[in-house]
Amino acid sequence: ADFGGDILLYRGFDLVARAVRLRVAATIAGEVFERNVAAAGEGLEGTLPKIAIVGHSMGTAVVYDALWTIVSAGFLDDKATVMKQLPGAQWLVDLGLLTPAQAQRFAVMETTAGTMQTGTLPFFVDRLMLVSDTIPLVSQAAGDYLAAKFQTDFQCKSFTEVKHRFDPVCQTKPFKLPAHPDAEEIVVKHIHQPNVHGLAHYLSHPAVHSSLFRAVIPEFRLKDLAVAQKLAATAEWTGVGGAVAKMVDAKKAELLAKLEALGAELLSTPTARDVLLLLDLLKRLRTISKGDAP
Repeated sequence: ADFGGDILLYRGFDLVARAVRLRVAATIAGEVFERNVAAAGEGLEGTLPKIAIVGHSMGTAVVYDALWTIVSAGFLDDKATVMKQLPGAQWLVDLGLLTPAQAQRFAVMETTAGTMQTGTLPFFVDRLMLVSDTIPLVSQAAGDYLAAKFQTDFQCKSFTEVKHRFDPVCQTKPFKLPAHPDAEEIVVKHIHQPNVHGLAHYLSHPAVHSSLFRAVIPEFRLKDLAVAQKLAATAEWTGVGGAVAKMVDAKKAELLAKLEALGAELLSTPTARDVLLLLDLLKRLRTISKGDAP
């Protein structure tokens, strides 16, 4: 999303959005079902594999939308619409990125969805983590995935929203934490790389990756979480560290000043927080992370 072209295509062109959602939904579903089948083949019936999905920046909206099309069977309409309006565009809905086994599992889901009358398809995710969320501005979903249930159980068992104090992308139009029984918000403020918006920079924080570990690794105990939380409270993870700490003082001060100024400017813009503003912020963050004058 360096120049925002992908955001404009997804937000502004329905056929592109449908094709992207279908590709992502097929990849997620094929992988999840194949892992379930593998677990059953290893004699682990009743102990389904833990599934965590992480979306970042524009990817938060795409993953959110794709998951909604899975549980609501909306991917059938996406596929039919693309093929009807662009008969020669099989490449848009081609599922060639899937392994044969994954494609077979997705085909089974298509058949099941085609016979569904009411309700939602069962597709459970243990942890959905949205990092630097853009859903309010970019999402094209027709429903609320985090509220989706199969019978009485939430499809998304736990949810984590991750923000950075100096990342204006997730603050352009903040995502409202849902009324979910297992939802948490993590706000970090470490500056270890000039690109504070980067996914790797987010995931490096102990509070963030420990949230994932807690959801999907059975061996990750409460004592391990306590260690991560203690580390997250140290000066290194609440301020400057990593590569930024090694900068000369003048460069370090310049970087911090630019990030502070970008945040202050956003706070002074209470209206017109739209996609165009988001694209501008992404461009300026990219410029700052490369060390050029914004």
